[in-house]
Amino acid sequence: MQNLWTVSNSNQVKACIFVCIAGLTDSTVEMRKCATQLEQLSVVKDLTVNSGIFIWKLSSISKLLESKTVVCSQPFFTHEGGYKLQLKMYPGGKVTGKGTHISMFFKICEGPHDDDLTWPCNQGVILEALDLTGGGQHVSSVFRPEKIGHDHLQKPEKGDNRGFGAPMFIAHTNLNHKNSSFVIDNTVYIRVRLLQ
Repeated sequence: MQNLWTVSNSNQVKACIFVCIAGLTDSTVEMRKCATQLEQLSVVKDLTVNSGIFIWKLSSISKLLESKTVVCSQPFFTHEGGYKLQLKMYPGGKVTGKGTHISMFFKICEGPHDDDLTWPCNQGVILEALDLTGGGQHVSSVFRPEKIGHDHLQKPEKGDNRGFGAPMFIAHTNLNHKNSSFVIDNTVYIRVRLLQ
């Protein structure tokens, strides 16, 4: 078997991400090693197209929860030549999640391929806080186009559209305790997957 820690091929790196971060490995030591290697390769922040998957690494989660500062991911694409999306996180919560949950929202941004795409956007997505213990008990929210307001999915005219998402994405209590399955080394991983 090939050593996944030293891969440089993008498909092998994606396999490393799936094996280690997606919870298919049951060793916390191996997962930490993989996360360190991915950081060194700058893969987590650059995996933005072609795979249908985006992983957002949130370091210093305890400080984010304390500060309640709103944080946005770098923009990413649903696929090569696809819709440009961005995540927006409210650590202190918003609307029904205020004070108890992290709220997570998507927004469709103006992208270079907008004139070639079908509008309104009809791409569904799954948003997940990854269970890093290997248990596969990810916290997830599913967003289907037919359940999202029509105005959120239109072609952006001025930068980006209004966000849509989960005001009660993950409870603060799931992240604040010492044995949290979602936090390793004060870091949380959020995964976006496309619905097929």
